[in-house]
Amino acid sequence: MELYEKLAERMNFPKTILNKTVRMMRLMLNEHDVEILLSLPATVSDLANQRELTSDEMETKMRELFIKGYVTPAKYINKFADKLPQGSYMLTGNWEPLRSYNAKWVDCPREVHDFWREFDDTVWPDIYKTFIPSTGKPGSRLLPVSMAVKADRNILEFESCIEAVKNAKTLSVTKCSCRTLHKRCNGPLEVCLQLDSVASMAIDRGLGRKIDANEAEAIIRKSEEAGLIHTTGNAKKILIICNCCTCCCLGFTPFDMPKSRPLVLDPTRYLAEINGEACKGCGVCLESCHFGAIAQEDDQSGVPAIDEQRCFGCGLCAMTCPEEAIFLKEIRGEDFVPEELGLPADMSTVG
Repeated sequence: MELYEKLAERMNFPKTILNKTVRMMRLMLNEHDVEILLSLPATVSDLANQRELTSDEMETKMRELFIKGYVTPAKYINKFADKLPQGSYMLTGNWEPLRSYNAKWVDCPREVHDFWREFDDTVWPDIYKTFIPSTGKPGSRLLPVSMAVKADRNILEFESCIEAVKNAKTLSVTKCSCRTLHKRCNGPLEVCLQLDSVASMAIDRGLGRKIDANEAEAIIRKSEEAGLIHTTGNAKKILIICNCCTCCCLGFTPFDMPKSRPLVLDPTRYLAEINGEACKGCGVCLESCHFGAIAQEDDQSGVPAIDEQRCFGCGLCAMTCPEEAIFLKEIRGEDFVPEELGLPADMSTVG
């Protein structure tokens, strides 16, 4: 097996696209780069000694590979931060950081962008539908529009975008790599939020722009007004807030929305409910629902009905209702959201 093939295998690229993956990598890496990557984990000083380079020269090379998404400083990975020597780098064990860099690479060769578009459309759906996280829960979940939650309920921090960004020590924003690549809608681009350690890494890579809580809150509101869906990792600690459309974003594109329910995403702990007395039957909520969960009833009332099996509790219908006749009611306990994120082996960072 040649060097590039070994690297593709270690980064968990599917064997069905091995030749295309190798061609993409050859546009970004020379053979010396690949040899370095295959020797990880290692410290900068060890790598420099092996190649008769100065530590500064090797640090510059590792920074380049970090920015491109091929390596991650061990200090950013909690489970390895204290187990490896200081200054260690690890090979990124999945392709997502590489994809995010390529989507935002100003001078990215067209062939690389074409690779990722094809990957998203033809390879990703089969991978995504087979994810079985160690928790037995989907790897991602939705977050509700805060203003949509029923007034007699206190929305908890682990399900509130606003509270999460207010309490974060570090915040950054990046462009949505999905909409940047696919351009299937006019949704805003610079709306993907990172918090705390993930924000620090995004800023360090040069992909994230450091922001404060006020700007983060404004981005959240802008995303809601654009009809985007808040998603995050399926754990109580919120480290990312993606603001997704269903036509470009990878959490939704494997499914025929709104006909199909995206089974690899957990809903919020809430369900939309309509106040029949306040509803005027205008139909705005039908248009705002991405999940096909609202239907006009055949009776004379004109009040739409909520399909409880399809509603994900995102709250966009409540936010857009001109009569304020829709709210979110709590139907699931706090333990519905796992304490920690579980990921399958091919989506974790490995050495």
